[in-house]
Amino acid sequence: MPDLTLKRLASRNPESRKLVGRHCTIHHHWRELIEADDLDGLIIASPPATHAEIALAAIQRGLPLIIEKPLTLDPASADTLCDAAAARAGTLVLVNHIHLYSPAWHTLKQQIRAPEEIRRIESLAGQWGPFRDDTPVLWDWGSHDIAMTLDLMQTMPVAIACQPRSADRTSRLQIGLTFPNGGEATICIGNDFTTKKRQFTVYGAHQAWHYDDTKPQKLHLLPLGIGGTPNQTNGQPLAHAGIPPLTNLLRIFRDRIRNHR
Repeated sequence: MPDLTLKRLASRNPESRKLVGRHCTIHHHWRELIEADDLDGLIIASPPATHAEIALAAIQRGLPLIIEKPLTLDPASADTLCDAAAARAGTLVLVNHIHLYSPAWHTLKQQIRAPEEIRRIESLAGQWGPFRDDTPVLWDWGSHDIAMTLDLMQTMPVAIACQPRSADRTSRLQIGLTFPNGGEATICIGNDFTTKKRQFTVYGAHQAWHYDDTKPQKLHLLPLGIGGTPNQTNGQPLAHAGIPPLTNLLRIFRDRIRNHR
């Protein structure tokens, strides 16, 4: 992206120099980086347990932020960041729920005229890993699906349930969300799948929209058969742009910084 420059990087990884341009300054500690006076924005892509401390320090300096998901690992820290951003005249903080920036996702949202059209949502996501001591599978995988569901429903659920679906009670979970209009979402996530899965199906009265991020053609419109089962063989592919979601996110970040939004 010719109008964006990676100016500074905080990393102790000796391999980092091979990954960035020679004009990028590498700092061994993140505090040195955020104290620089030549940055327009900051991307936090560090272990989740460190997000809150780094983000709070950056917000207090008024730096616009992209933070990798999950925002934090507890609600109180998330509230602290929101309050701090608001106190700094609305410092820009975007969380990288990456699917929300997918062109295929934008096409899906354009297809649904109102949240009231949605009868139910079913999603399936996971792969083999990651296995992290500090980040449970609920936070690694579930945050995406819940963000996608809330983005479509445009309201908070009135009931939430979470149940284990694996012998160890931690590697696979099923989440249920119930919304004020009667719509429901069933989300199955895990880090014990042998192949990567990222499927998100939205059911209307007579048709369903099926988003599969593992496929080149990511979005299909499916007719519903007897019993409301989607007909995969008669699916209609829905055109969408091929821009990578991360590129789209960075463009939005750039434009909001420029326009002070």
